Order: sequence, then structure tokens, then C-alpha cells
Amino acid sequence: MSENKIFVDTNILIYLLDGEQEIIEILNGKELVISIINELELLSFPNLTENQENTIRDLLSGC
Repeated sequence: MSENKIFVDTNILIYLLDGEQEIIEILNGKELVISIINELELLSFPNLTENQENTIRDLLSGC
């Protein structure tokens, strides 16, 4: 596996979406690899606004 790729779990994606600076720095320049489970977990949060869902979908499309 390339050293520029990193497999991340849902909690890391949540921290990234929340703007956690340490996570942003660690993942900067990395290609994120996720599973379909990550996508399902993120999009299943109750009461997601349309803006939140769009932000999640934007992040997922880059993985």
C-alpha cells in the first residue's frame, strides 16, 4: 500500500468533519480509504440537515 493512503474509521471522519486540527494535520496530503460501512454510518445520523449531508457526501466523494 502506498504511504500516501490511509484507511480511516468512521470516528476519524467525524473528527475531520468537526474540524479537529490535529486530525486535519495528520491526514493532510493523504488519500483516505474508507469502507461502505463508513458511508452508511455517517449518513445514518439522525436529524442530519441538508447542509450536513452535503458536507458528508463531499468528503466521501473524495475518498
